[in-house]
Amino acid sequence: MASPILHWIIDPLCGWSYGALPLINAIEEKFPHLQRLHLGGLYDEDHQPQMTAAMRTQIIHYDEQIHQLTGVSFGNDYKNGLLKDSTLKMNSIPATRALLSIEQTRGHDSMLALLNLIQQAYYQKGLNVTQYDVLAQLGTELGISLDQWSKYLDAVDQNQLYQHIDHSRQLLSRVRGQGFPTVIFENQHAEIGQVPIHGFYGKPQDFVRFVEQQLLKTSFNSKER
Repeated sequence: MASPILHWIIDPLCGWSYGALPLINAIEEKFPHLQRLHLGGLYDEDHQPQMTAAMRTQIIHYDEQIHQLTGVSFGNDYKNGLLKDSTLKMNSIPATRALLSIEQTRGHDSMLALLNLIQQAYYQKGLNVTQYDVLAQLGTELGISLDQWSKYLDAVDQNQLYQHIDHSRQLLSRVRGQGFPTVIFENQHAEIGQVPIHGFYGKPQDFVRFVEQQLLKTSFNSKER
């Protein structure tokens, strides 16, 4: 019988996924072996819009909503620096590849640590995390040398990358998820259901208690069977 899993379908360049980061971190602290991250490729090779003034205005509008609901902050260097760069192309693939390579070589804990670094660098410091050299510098904060980083990235080819994204999207489709983040609870019998995450934004301890209840219910139902 398998252990329960809390699945997160996210994207590193998705503002709502960033808004969910405090929830992910709170669950990780309480239940360190429960979560699994799935990266959905919001801005993949077929969809990489270039920044315009109109797009910046729209993004800042949505980011303000995210801030109001979740409490996460968006830095001045992001709003008035990075988002004013008309050469910026929205591209999730480099960060996705970096996260998968770290998960494959160093495990889930390092993947989550890198996700925190990437989203803080992007949304607070205004660093362009669509660039591999920026991601490599973030990797050094985890003690990864540039040489190691290059080897890690080489371990994830295009085929693996898009297989992962396709699997994430299939999982999203199975629960009729509406976008990122989508959260799915899978019990020990591999039965899955979508978690109503919207009501927990900005309330990490409420979310921890909710997940705790799901685990207790799962344990009780298992004994009943």
